[in-house]
Amino acid sequence: MVRGRPLFRGHYQPHLPSDLGFYDLRLHDARLAQAQLAAVHGIEGFCYWHYQSYSPGDVLNHVRWLIGAFSDSRYIRVANRPLFLVYRPRDLPDSKRTTDVFRIECVRQGLPEPYLLGVDAHCPGVDCRTLGFDGTLVFEPQLGALPEFRSDHASFAKLRQNMGRGVLSCGSRSMTTQWPGPGISPFTPASSWVGTTLPVGARTAL
Repeated sequence: MVRGRPLFRGHYQPHLPSDLGFYDLRLHDARLAQAQLAAVHGIEGFCYWHYQSYSPGDVLNHVRWLIGAFSDSRYIRVANRPLFLVYRPRDLPDSKRTTDVFRIECVRQGLPEPYLLGVDAHCPGVDCRTLGFDGTLVFEPQLGALPEFRSDHASFAKLRQNMGRGVLSCGSRSMTTQWPGPGISPFTPASSWVGTTLPVGARTAL
């Protein structure tokens, strides 16, 4: 983040921490401080990213580990069902089996079925209900819709292509034509993160 540089006028870069400074989410005190600061500003919860393999045993072990969190009275729920997001649902070798295991194991442990949403960041336009989920979370910005979206260097070609699409920043216009409908929920992170230098695989969500 320190290496981030402004890419256009008004682009707030680099992002430097203020209240809490740099932090390590492996530390309980860091997570507690974030939760306290978030509560002051009306933020109800965080998404924590879990990176894992996709073996059948891993799915069961994962949901059994999650049950401890799902059982917490502070956990975010939809109609009393613990909310759980899968960022790249089409990467699951057998998504319907995975969602079935999550539901069956939660009920077996005395919990309601989790409310499972597939995130469409890498599959825009896909109705994740066809993959076994309860719905789709529309993720913005849909950077995959932009040319050379994995390239951090500035170029006139990218500028021309983006201007032709009416996209100067994700704050000016949605990068996808998909709009919320049945089974679809919108989610838009802060627009000033566009163009930020992040480690490969890093994700930030509130």
